[in-house]
Amino acid sequence: MLVLYDRTFTATADNAPLDLSDADLLHCIGSVPIATGDYQAFVDNAVGTVRSVGLSATLVGTSLFAQIMCVATPTYTSTSDLQVTLTVEQY
Repeated sequence: MLVLYDRTFTATADNAPLDLSDADLLHCIGSVPIATGDYQAFVDNAVGTVRSVGLSATLVGTSLFAQIMCVATPTYTSTSDLQVTLTVEQY
């Protein structure tokens, strides 16, 4: 799951349960569930695509902030093994 914020937040420590503070929750835009079925596996990697999320927000500045919550037990060998790309439509 990808949790989005309209400003900076207190990040959850690695390998700790996601527990948003009340202060951070006030600035949470919403969450984007990423299901196993959203992934296409390849030989040694995979890509996941979630379309038409439907969240809207007015940002405090020009940045969108996020943190990822993983509910499975993947094994990553590097912090760069997991990357997120967002396409945002601006109105």
